[in-house]
Amino acid sequence: RDPMLHMQMGQLLVKANRGEEALRAYRNVLGLDPTLAQAWCGVLAAARRALDWDAEEEAIGRVRAALTAGTALLSPLEALLHPFTMLELRRNAERYIDRRFPKPFAPAFRPRPPSESGRLRVGFLSPDFRVNAVWHLAGEIFAALDRDRIETYAYSIGPDDGSPARRE
Repeated sequence: RDPMLHMQMGQLLVKANRGEEALRAYRNVLGLDPTLAQAWCGVLAAARRALDWDAEEEAIGRVRAALTAGTALLSPLEALLHPFTMLELRRNAERYIDRRFPKPFAPAFRPRPPSESGRLRVGFLSPDFRVNAVWHLAGEIFAALDRDRIETYAYSIGPDDGSPARRE
């Protein structure tokens, strides 16, 4: 009786590639709440997996109208699978990002002022600053850096194994 439970079931069934069952779940959603535009996005994904082209065609029209009205949202990757215009794809992707990431990320720390030497400061962050294959490959990268132009820093987030590589 709860449309959101059917919606979640539809999402799980789509992920399991069980298109026909997912289609039934989304139709149950629309039977309970025909105004739930996001359910048509689910029908679209389920119809493609069920190879039900009639259901997909109907869903494309409904989703297009819902995207235009701003009442539905598709994953940008899912949207690429369907015949939407470039403008529709762009608007959908912009709304998707705005809803998923509503605020710009704040920097974790304030950047330091430029170095007095004029060299570029580059920091490397890794859990692998210890003796292993990654360290040997990274060592070649560090050795190739122009120390006259680049000031390097290494920040380890891995356990201290006490090795010489860890202290270098």
